[in-house]
Amino acid sequence: MFESSGCSTLPGIFQTIADPVCDAGDLAISGGFNQNGNIFSDAVTLQDSRQLLDRWIVSLTSPTACQPFTASVLCYDNPPLQP
Repeated sequence: MFESSGCSTLPGIFQTIADPVCDAGDLAISGGFNQNGNIFSDAVTLQDSRQLLDRWIVSLTSPTACQPFTASVLCYDNPPLQP
């Protein structure tokens, strides 16, 4: 699990981003996010997808405030090759 990592603001736009990363050499299979029970959120999902091979990125935008959330990534545990 990875807490949202920050919020950038432009006039009338609040964007919150998180990008959980797999261990070195592992592959991101899937991911997602949870808005921590905030049923009144007006956030819109801009991105919820794999980025590169080892991370998942989630980006939410809102016209009213930064929207906290928890992002997660499910990784394929690729064991290191043995000589």
